[in-house]
Amino acid sequence: MILGEFIYQNRKYLTLAVLLICALTLLISNSQRIQESFSNAVVSTVTPFLNVSEWGQSIWQSFWLDVERTHQLTAENERLLLENERLRRIEARYNELQTQLELKELIAGLQNELEYESVYATIIGKNPENYYSVIIINVGKKDGVQKNMPVVAFQDNKKAIVGKVISVTTNAARVLPLMDRGSYIGAKLTNHNYTGIIKGLGNKDNLLELEYINRNASVQFGDYVYTSGQGGIFPPHLLIGSVIHTQETLYGAYHLGIKVIPAIDFSRLDTVFVLKYKVLPEVNQLMEEVR
Repeated sequence: MILGEFIYQNRKYLTLAVLLICALTLLISNSQRIQESFSNAVVSTVTPFLNVSEWGQSIWQSFWLDVERTHQLTAENERLLLENERLRRIEARYNELQTQLELKELIAGLQNELEYESVYATIIGKNPENYYSVIIINVGKKDGVQKNMPVVAFQDNKKAIVGKVISVTTNAARVLPLMDRGSYIGAKLTNHNYTGIIKGLGNKDNLLELEYINRNASVQFGDYVYTSGQGGIFPPHLLIGSVIHTQETLYGAYHLGIKVIPAIDFSRLDTVFVLKYKVLPEVNQLMEEVR
């Protein structure tokens, strides 16, 4: 009776105690599974934050790798540019030397065709409006050049007279072109032995006049005129030019009005050869006396 009353009176507390005991029993028996659930819940909650952190770290590392790679590429590009410039200079120098070698070979080949020892020269001064005026060349006494030496050039596969040296310094010389009024050269026509004198007209037509050719000589348009060798300054058989005008001569001993155009186009002339053709001092003296 007393026990029954006690249970009845304390039924709420007894019920709570039973429930608590049951809960503890369940908790003990299922602790491993609960721990696993808790762990999974924690992992699920934290993992996104960890992933974000790792992603940020990866982006940062990638950024610095790109910076380092860019720096390396820039340095490599600068090195390649410097190397390319060095190789370009080497190639330019090689081409320059190759050109100089080819020029020397060309000059040597042309000099072999001249039959006389010669000096290669570059024109360093002339009047572009008056090609018959004095020409300055870059060789002189130090190169063995002397007064009255003939000057020739190659043009269009022809070698022909330019003029003669009229004064010499140590490193330069003045050349009198054959078109100058003071130029007189012993000459003859193609295919016969009639000789005369070719003289400059000193005009802008850049023409020459052939004088003292016997009227019995057959003079035709296009006939070549060569040096005769007379006068002692120019060796024989050097081309002077070709006839472009003749006129019938009825009276007198000589042809009149034979005009000759020089074989050399002086407007395109930039290099010449001075022939070391030995002129006897006596000839020079006599030529000066004639003038």
